[in-house]
Amino acid sequence: MSYFDSRVDEGPVWQVVSIRVVEVRVKADMKAYTADTKID
Repeated sequence: MSYFDSRVDEGPVWQVVSIRVVEVRVKADMKAYTADTKID
């Protein structure tokens, strides 16, 4: 965990990118889930 924290301090951009990637994945999962429920 300490290694990850130090890496974040070195490159905060990667943290922002990772957060955005997670948000995109969550949105995609939400759309897929809602689509599946509508089909069912």
